[in-house]
Amino acid sequence: MHAILHRKEYTDKQVLGDFKLYDENEKEIFAAASLELPWRNNESRVSCIPTGNYKAVRRVSEKYAESYHVQELDSDQVKDRSWILIHKGNYHTDILGCILLGEGHIDINGDGYKDVYSSGKVISKLVEIAGEAGFTLEIKGEQPDYTTLSKEIKRNNEPIVEGNFAEVTASSLNIRSSNDIHADKVAEPLKHGEIVEVLDVDGGWAKVKVRDLIGFVSFQYLRKTDKEKTNA
Repeated sequence: MHAILHRKEYTDKQVLGDFKLYDENEKEIFAAASLELPWRNNESRVSCIPTGNYKAVRRVSEKYAESYHVQELDSDQVKDRSWILIHKGNYHTDILGCILLGEGHIDINGDGYKDVYSSGKVISKLVEIAGEAGFTLEIKGEQPDYTTLSKEIKRNNEPIVEGNFAEVTASSLNIRSSNDIHADKVAEPLKHGEIVEVLDVDGGWAKVKVRDLIGFVSFQYLRKTDKEKTNA
């Protein structure tokens, strides 16, 4: 059997992805959500492991009765690391460089970071399907520089206030005549990446100017930007 873990969503605390297991005919037989630590140059206990090809060997321990030990294809550990496991857990704080699997991603504890849920059930199911033989594992996805990523996330989370410029993060964002979901639309929706000048912020709404147009948009779909001009 062969598994692919595809890393897709990166934050300063963790990496979210999906995990799929295939049989010898390349038919998908198992799927789960994955949670790992961010890429920090493969440093022990604080980083996910490098992308690449591995094997996952069944392991039983006092702490994790159901888990798989991730190893190099020709070795019994991951290069420059030891005891990288696929095991149950919910939060990035449960990980010391290993891989958690769950049924999906939600923010369980309200800290602003998505977690994996029903992890124990999912790991048990994986063991039931993959058994003692284990599987090969391909890890795919980007490995963004941690320092650069952290700075970008900090910038993206900066508060937006009157006088700032912001860019639209939604693929399409309605601009209305007042701060009411039922108010008339005053123009065609704004597109992803368009720059607006923020004239006022009121709860979940922002009064914005784009070109010669003034209207109201949902505040949650704006991100502060250093650009100092609206779209021509």
